[in-house]
Amino acid sequence: MIKGKVKPNPTMYRLDRVSAAETLNQHFEYPADFSLATYVDTERKFDFYPEGQIKLVLRFKAHAAQSVLDGKIAPDQTIKRNNNGTTTVRATVTLSDKLRWWIRAFGPGVEVLSPRKLRQLFADETRDISAYYERKR
Repeated sequence: MIKGKVKPNPTMYRLDRVSAAETLNQHFEYPADFSLATYVDTERKFDFYPEGQIKLVLRFKAHAAQSVLDGKIAPDQTIKRNNNGTTTVRATVTLSDKLRWWIRAFGPGVEVLSPRKLRQLFADETRDISAYYERKR
């Protein structure tokens, strides 16, 4: 985070886009009311283009469920192990590019059940990807 005369509020920059940095012998003090945890929670900059909160419902195949069993994706997360070996996860999360990337990483090991709009996005993407492989070379 950087704060200065040009940008009075803390600003985050992607490190992969920084081409040079210089260490200065200058000091600063955080504002008395500044809390990094609060800043991260309220700004949601780490979510990459946050779009608001959603009620997410995912169904994981047995082999893909371990990562959500190991750690929560949200404080209100609930996990239900189904009789057919799948695991259903429900949580209130921030809809963002980061969330979509995370879900995509499970490939066919996860199914988006809700919200409907997110489910449709994954269905459309899956059809488009499938079309690539259906073509004759």
